[in-house]
Amino acid sequence: MRCSLRARTSLLLALAALGVTSVGCSSASLAPADFAARAAADAAAQLKGSWTLQSFRPEVSLEPVLQAMLDFQFGRLTAVFDGQRMVADSVGIHVDRAYQISEAKGDQFKMTSFDDKGVPYEAICSFNDGKLMVHSTTDPWRGFATLTRSVPALPALPALPAPAR
Repeated sequence: MRCSLRARTSLLLALAALGVTSVGCSSASLAPADFAARAAADAAAQLKGSWTLQSFRPEVSLEPVLQAMLDFQFGRLTAVFDGQRMVADSVGIHVDRAYQISEAKGDQFKMTSFDDKGVPYEAICSFNDGKLMVHSTTDPWRGFATLTRSVPALPALPALPAPAR
């Protein structure tokens, strides 16, 4: 059976279009390293901003004075993540550390922060119902923390004019 030139051209164009479409939509087009980098960037974007410590349950009980100091920080300690640095502030506490995100999968990721001497502190984190759940795996603060998004401060009200006399 002989196909007309027009039929063969149409078939060739259809096959070429299918080939181009399947190449453009292939999920295999993203290399594993690129996929991991994109997942880490997505987690970093979701983490960015201000978070407030709501709870921390240490794996090993703290001495009473240290536990009391920790309890005082709930609802007060605020950690701000900007994509490269984490700054945590509260009464009597100021921490400024570099951090990086790795091993991101869905809503879970690993965060490693570094103190001023470069010592790494690791945590497994996840986003759950608008909360940041943190399992710190490095001494001395091994334990489980819950943070919530900080409420943004309201803008200052404009000054009222002085009453006329």
